[in-house]
Amino acid sequence: MLEWLKKHQRFIQLSISLTAIGIAIWFLFENRGDLIRLLDFQFWNLVIIILLYILQFFVTVISLWLIISRISGKSVEIINWIKIMFLSRMANLIVPRSGGLYKAYVLKSEYGINYTRFVHIYAFFSWLTILINFGLVVILILIYMPNIQIGNYPVLYIITGIFIGILLGPLIGNNFFRLINPKNDFLLSISEKVQEIFITMLNHFCDFSFMSKLIVTLLVKFGLYVLLFKNLFAGMGEGIDISYAHMALFIVLEQINVIMYITPGNIGIMEILYGSISGAIGIGVTEGIVASAILRAVGYIVIFPFGIAFGWFKVYRLIKFQSQLENSN
Repeated sequence: MLEWLKKHQRFIQLSISLTAIGIAIWFLFENRGDLIRLLDFQFWNLVIIILLYILQFFVTVISLWLIISRISGKSVEIINWIKIMFLSRMANLIVPRSGGLYKAYVLKSEYGINYTRFVHIYAFFSWLTILINFGLVVILILIYMPNIQIGNYPVLYIITGIFIGILLGPLIGNNFFRLINPKNDFLLSISEKVQEIFITMLNHFCDFSFMSKLIVTLLVKFGLYVLLFKNLFAGMGEGIDISYAHMALFIVLEQINVIMYITPGNIGIMEILYGSISGAIGIGVTEGIVASAILRAVGYIVIFPFGIAFGWFKVYRLIKFQSQLENSN
């Protein structure tokens, strides 16, 4: 079964993407009266959204650069790292998960940072970013709308549970593999990686100077997220009332978008998720789909020109090599 899925991975991704896009387009067509009103998007809001997206991108660049410099002990030039991040982000929009492969390849070939060290760096960055974002989302919901529900489910309890799971995840994973003491080579390899990542997290989490700089950048990134969604929905018209608790839910969706790449850029999937959440909280399904489409368009507008300018052929060669490797297997 796994071999079949791997062999037909691209076809499955394409099918899911086209299906999701088809559903979103069908819904927009059925509610085209609302769409006409929403397309009257305010120009200055669009300019602000693009600027906020760029700022957020650079804050992400800086936070990951801090971790790479600290954990690897290598001096990675910030200008070169910006180029790498643009190219890796563009790669993810073309082929799922290829951005991480590109970053690992460049860091190995240009700076001698081995793949294991890169995994430690990226795992620490991903865990801390998601942890802080979910923690702040819990605070926003608790302060502004503690009784908000999706269907009959209290959102505060769900997000708090996820936050606790993320917080304790590395500890639970590490103790689980210690408990079962795997003998199988595959499980043993996973166990060793989990333990190494846990030790890396523990060592650097106790570094107050390093952690304070990193946390400040991640807090700034979260604040930019809030401003981004505020302007995104404000640009659609004054009739849309979105609270900080509502914005927190969309930030959660963006975290899902960062963690899971099902299709290139999760195109179609994020539009449906945005529409579903937006409809569930009373903003409107159409508004959610349009918000996701605008945010996606802004990402393409910002990422692709810089990615092409910084050497799109590097990404193309790596994606082609990855495809050949998958086919050979």
